[in-house]
Amino acid sequence: MDDLRRQIRLARRRLAAQRFLSVVPRTLTITMLLAVVAILTVARRSLGFAFSKPTTDMLYSVVTPEEKYKAKNFIDTAIYRGGDLVGTWGVKSIWAMGVAGISFLMVPLAIAWAAVSIWLGRDYRRRAKQGIGSE
Repeated sequence: MDDLRRQIRLARRRLAAQRFLSVVPRTLTITMLLAVVAILTVARRSLGFAFSKPTTDMLYSVVTPEEKYKAKNFIDTAIYRGGDLVGTWGVKSIWAMGVAGISFLMVPLAIAWAAVSIWLGRDYRRRAKQGIGSE
């Protein structure tokens, strides 16, 4: 019985040593992962501010100031906040679908987004040619 106890104590010490020795590699791995996430987040936000924001603001240049402020307030409150809410609710159900399910859901949404963008671009050009807006 004493031999068994000694072996258990020795195994615990070895496992503890392994655990402590693996702290540095695990910490470095987590740190590198966080660095990659931070870099990608900065890249995504800077691209958003560089392209999406100016392009969206340009769409308001062909409408009257009254239409601009009404639309901006509605979009900033209802659309963005509603999208945040729906996105938060849907995260678990989307992950439950798996990769194939996410693809089947996101591809039609991306196509619809592209169609709306094309429609908005054409409407912008038409209004700009007609001289409609606050310019």
